Amino acid sequence: MASISTYYQGYVKGIKLIEGEFVNKGQLLFVLENPEYLQMQQDFLEAKEQLAYLKSEYDRQKTLANENISAQKNYLKAKSDYGVTSTRYEALKKKLSLMGISTASLDNSNLHSTIRITAPISGYVSSINVSQGKVLSPNEVALIITNTEHLHVEIMVFEKDILKVVKGQKIHYKFSGSSKELGGEVHLVSRAVTQGAGAISVHGHINNSDELKNMYPKRFKKEISKPTMEVKNLWPDRLLEGVNFNIYAGEILGLAGQLGSGTGDILAAIAGSTRTRGGELIYKGKTFLPKSPKEAIDSGIAYCSDDRKHDGLFLGRPISENLSSAALKSISKNGIRLPKSENEMVTENAIKFTIDPSRIPQEAGVLSGGNQQKVALAKWLAIHPDVILVNEPTRGVDVGARAEIYQKLRELADDGAAIVVASTDIQEITNLPDRVITIYRGIQIGEIGLEDMSAATILEEITNPFNEKGLQGDEDL
Repeated sequence: MASISTYYQGYVKGIKLIEGEFVNKGQLLFVLENPEYLQMQQDFLEAKEQLAYLKSEYDRQKTLANENISAQKNYLKAKSDYGVTSTRYEALKKKLSLMGISTASLDNSNLHSTIRITAPISGYVSSINVSQGKVLSPNEVALIITNTEHLHVEIMVFEKDILKVVKGQKIHYKFSGSSKELGGEVHLVSRAVTQGAGAISVHGHINNSDELKNMYPKRFKKEISKPTMEVKNLWPDRLLEGVNFNIYAGEILGLAGQLGSGTGDILAAIAGSTRTRGGELIYKGKTFLPKSPKEAIDSGIAYCSDDRKHDGLFLGRPISENLSSAALKSISKNGIRLPKSENEMVTENAIKFTIDPSRIPQEAGVLSGGNQQKVALAKWLAIHPDVILVNEPTRGVDVGARAEIYQKLRELADDGAAIVVASTDIQEITNLPDRVITIYRGIQIGEIGLEDMSAATILEEITNPFNEKGLQGDEDL
């Protein structure tokens, strides 16, 4: 895990990250702007220029002093001036290095008022504490990146049982809904009791962390049949051109692209949730394009957006109402909800997504991110969809809930649904879908089948498909 902070205060610019997003080591996270950066560079260049003169004067006075031609005090003053400026020069050089500014190429024609903050490790953005325009101080953590290559487990143990726990003790656990047992060992036992919980935190190392890479359900090459839906020249406003692809029952199709590439807009267009310039869907024997979410829902198309808190859930309403919200007609009579029918339906769908039925009366807003996402997905089971569109299926979701969501999406596909996921998480888009469509800056690049699927192949097509230098990382801040 890495906490991202800065040595020098500045205004945050160009931050486009979202919690749960995967970032690569060295990737630009955001930039900081401060006029004081210019002053520091100016001071460095002035010290650099002065240093050459002072070194020459020091050498001259030293020679004169050795030959008793000049007074000793002139030599001592030259030595002092040179030493002070040399120290100042080296200190400024170190400071600029900490800011990521190269002093080797720095001159008065390329001064910078901004500094780049990049990712020190690859991993998932688990917490974001800054926003555009916010002043970030040196004592603040801007965001946290969690590397899932080496995962840990945190266990809360009641005070009365803590004496039974020792360093090196074996740990055995399972993901919810999985029969696969994983193991590890106790690495550290906290000395403090968590206030209000009466429990002590135990930190464990996962011995078989490689198994967590297998949280994705197994995939098998599918027999291609008649497509459930044909997408013809679909052109959402934010894309540069129309896209074409087929969606098949029983498979998970992935739309891969960087943040802002347009993959989410494609799903929203199919669901009637965004404006398009044209295109059509061939679906259930008719050719059309939904003009509204209602038209898509009535046609059996479910859409789970990437922002569950804004347009995926009613956070202030009970979980039960969220689970029934997509199919009110089926549990109502004369416009009045039937409590028994509603309870039966929401309980059944909650269990399918491993949501505790006893929590159904609670507000959706009190749930963890993982459970909120499960509710946002489970609510669509009520309309028995043929096509399920999911944008960023596990953004801001813990590893245990990820495994459950991946398993459920695979089960829905195995039951005959056509699943389409859009994801900027390279591990997810590599290991979950059966087939991947790649998108680069609003342009459809290609299609990758299961036999050719790898993170390297997908990354190449979504970051530099034309193999041209200078295309990567040139987005406007």
